[in-house]
Amino acid sequence: MPKLSTVDEVRRALEVLADAPDGLTMAMLMAYGFSPILLAHLVDAKLVTVHCEHIERGGKLVEITRLRITDEARCLRRNGRRPPGGLAQTIKRILRAVRRPD
Repeated sequence: MPKLSTVDEVRRALEVLADAPDGLTMAMLMAYGFSPILLAHLVDAKLVTVHCEHIERGGKLVEITRLRITDEARCLRRNGRRPPGGLAQTIKRILRAVRRPD
C-alpha cells in the first residue's frame, strides 16, 4: 500500500471519525495507523475533541480516551468550503507542525 501524504492522512482521520458518532478510542485510531502526534494536532486545531470516560473492566476502573470530530470540522468536510481559517488553512498548519523536526 503506498504511503499517504499528511494531507491525505488528515482527511482520512476526519472521515473515519465522521463515520463514528460516538467517536473512537486512541487505541482504535492508532490501529487505523494514525500517529498520536497527528491526532494531537487535530485536537490543537479544534477539529477533534477529547473525551475521557471511566469504565469498569475486571473489577478495576479504567480510563478510556475517546476522540470525536467537531461539528465545525464535520460541516467543513460536508460543504467542501474553504473559508479563511477553514479546513485547508488548518491542514496547512498541521502539516507545518508535523513536519517540524524534534
